[in-house]
Amino acid sequence: MNIDERGRRAGTDLLERASTRPIPVLAERSATANRTRRLSLVAAAAAALVVVVIGVVATRRDDSVRTITNLPTPDAVQARSWSPVGLGVTVTVPSTWVEGGPVSGFRYAVSDATRDSYVLADRLRNVERLDVDAVGSSRAGDLHSLGATGVTTAPVNLGGRRAVELRYQLPGSAGSIASVTEYDFVDGDWFFLVAVGEHTPINNNELSQWVASTIQLRALSTQDLAFPTPLGQPASPQPTPQGIEPVPWSPTGLGATMQVPSTWTDIATNVAGFDHALQPPGGGPTVMASRISAADASTRETALRSMGADIESTVDTTVDNHPARAIRYWIATPGDPLRVTLNVQYVIDAGSGDDIVVNTSELDGGDDNSALLQWVRSTIHIT
Repeated sequence: MNIDERGRRAGTDLLERASTRPIPVLAERSATANRTRRLSLVAAAAAALVVVVIGVVATRRDDSVRTITNLPTPDAVQARSWSPVGLGVTVTVPSTWVEGGPVSGFRYAVSDATRDSYVLADRLRNVERLDVDAVGSSRAGDLHSLGATGVTTAPVNLGGRRAVELRYQLPGSAGSIASVTEYDFVDGDWFFLVAVGEHTPINNNELSQWVASTIQLRALSTQDLAFPTPLGQPASPQPTPQGIEPVPWSPTGLGATMQVPSTWTDIATNVAGFDHALQPPGGGPTVMASRISAADASTRETALRSMGADIESTVDTTVDNHPARAIRYWIATPGDPLRVTLNVQYVIDAGSGDDIVVNTSELDGGDDNSALLQWVRSTIHIT
């Protein structure tokens, strides 16, 4: 979806090269956004400078806590509240601003008609239970690795909450610069990223400051926390998603087959301990599979927890007339606590003392691939 017809795509070139954690810029996206090849973060302790060795670049940090007060609405601006379902954040924006889709790794976006001023936001699982300073430090390291300049961090009070404010610039195409102020929050199981930005040479500083001053977390509702697809196996295979050409995937020795997009390819290297895996070229949502002993299958949840998995729920289900256990969980990448994947794993009793494990994985945040991955799981056939 092209959400910036004017070509102001600050940060897009960097994203295409590095394809790492969300960077707040309005840019083109495709349905199979390349968002899984991630660069490692260099995350310093809360009181340390963040240093990334690509040269030596330091983040300037201010440790004094500043309180940001709610600013008056600018003259001639009609205001409205923006609080999309699932986000858990409320922001006041001009009534003329319009919603965008997932953008550059963020699930939620709203901007003016020219896409010169915008807000990007997301809510992600805080698997490692980081405090807000650790989240801010990790984000700063991530931004440095993508070429952001002028990165500063400072603790603030905003909307009655402790947050970290990050300021930075990102170079883009056609000589544009994205000037961004981002606020990172932590609330128990979740962390929240809210970026308020504008493209130079446009100067909407007064408007951006007003929008930023209205940011506040809100209580998460049952609707906010609901998943778009059920955990259990559907009674019958789901229809093939529009635009997908299906092909069977039958890894040698697995004893199962399933339908996958024809453009996806096998990954040669071992992925997360699985014997087989495939994903779109360049990365993205991933399907992994192994055949294991029933004894190992019986301790699967314990094994996941020992690896740091945050298990959301489990349910008994049936896959191709075989009893199975479905597990939904988040897990963070070692050394990269902000790179969290959301997984659904089926542990299927294949008989004869063996189980088949099929795991689908996508990045927590950004584009929603849940329907595509549910379709893949719904086509599992035990051979």
